[in-house]
Amino acid sequence: MIIRLVGQVWPPSIEHLYPPAHGEETIENLVSLPAREETRAPNFLPAENILVLRVQRRPYQWFVVPRKAGAYEPPRVTTAFKQRADQDIGVDDKWYHLSMIARVLSLERGDGKMETLLGSGEHRYRVVEDWAKLPEGWEFKDAAAVAVDSKDRVYVFNRGEHPMMVFDRDGNFLRSWGEGGMFPRAHGLHIDANDLLYCTDDLGHVVRKCTTEGKVLLELGVQGKAAPYMSGQPFHRCTHTALSPKGEIYVSDGYGNACVHKYSPDGKHLMSWGEPGTDPGQFNIVHNIVTDEDGWVYVADRENHRVQVFDGNGKYETQWTNMHRPCGLYCCKAKKGARLEFIIGELGAAMPVNRQMPNVGPRLTIVDKLGNKIARLGGEAGPGLEPGKFVAPHGLAVDSHGDIYVGEVSYTEYPRLFPGETIPWRMRSLQKLEKVRSEQGNPGSPVTPS
Repeated sequence: MIIRLVGQVWPPSIEHLYPPAHGEETIENLVSLPAREETRAPNFLPAENILVLRVQRRPYQWFVVPRKAGAYEPPRVTTAFKQRADQDIGVDDKWYHLSMIARVLSLERGDGKMETLLGSGEHRYRVVEDWAKLPEGWEFKDAAAVAVDSKDRVYVFNRGEHPMMVFDRDGNFLRSWGEGGMFPRAHGLHIDANDLLYCTDDLGHVVRKCTTEGKVLLELGVQGKAAPYMSGQPFHRCTHTALSPKGEIYVSDGYGNACVHKYSPDGKHLMSWGEPGTDPGQFNIVHNIVTDEDGWVYVADRENHRVQVFDGNGKYETQWTNMHRPCGLYCCKAKKGARLEFIIGELGAAMPVNRQMPNVGPRLTIVDKLGNKIARLGGEAGPGLEPGKFVAPHGLAVDSHGDIYVGEVSYTEYPRLFPGETIPWRMRSLQKLEKVRSEQGNPGSPVTPS
């Protein structure tokens, strides 16, 4: 197995690695280790026997763990140091400490292909490059939203010429629909337990409930007719949709309004809440919305850098912070006995003065139902098209295997993030992150599509 460093490397004197002779690499070629006795490492370690895990709470630090039992006796470490390691990456076995070697790590598989791993502990994911097999000449442009049905078919709501593209779990193209101006600009997508899709179009100012074949069953709003700006009336560039356990419909209304609208299952407007501002219950870009099985409503308040939590009638309960411009939001419906988890897609810095700011995204963050961070995927070294990086994670979905699908509005954000650069042809705007199973076959935290 060959170790390759990708992205920004620290210290700057370290070069990207080349395939080591005889399947070995000298650790001293990777990093200058701390001089403390308890973290002293041997001159080399057979590369095929190691696994590298990133420590989330201490950026730029890595642990190298022997893959095979007894592959190498590790150095002794202090109890306090070991406890910190256990808290961060859940490792209670044998490991080595490497400090400040890279932001992103790729490992070569047995078939000679490089793979990129993100996350830590039970939340580790393998980046599946070029997953979607598009017909010749087709492209997503912005993949604004994504959903997965009960058969693990993946629906990509995009801003290209074919607004809804459908794929099987392996990325094989199945069909498309929505052509001919049906959707002026795709923005949000939700799928219910009956495999009915709620398609939110922000420039059309409309939400359509559709079958998986594209038949429209219900329409909220009037195509092309916007409510007055910041009037609180539906809709002025609505952004996303979610359902209560009773089937009531919530719509985040988001760019030209600062509120959430609630509808009955048959489309009758029941109530609205929210206004512009930064106080509890106020919004600055209501960008996404999800619900859980208990009826709590979670709203991505993007430019206030928070997720607000409400009861089903809009009463403010709490907020989650410690995030940067939450854009995508997904509730992972937990299996019995498992904890409820959420995935947040965060945009990175966008202003010229902080555009190159590290460690603020774009990235994915996994949190529990109280908003406590469980894991982070990417974002340490800013945006990019390299494996392991994101441009603009906008829409999220999870299949029955726990794999994550990330829709990105890359064509919209790329010129802002990389001014003066030419947009690449068929720029990546959809990623699949495959859940890494443990050697015991434990899939980690069990999740199913919400």
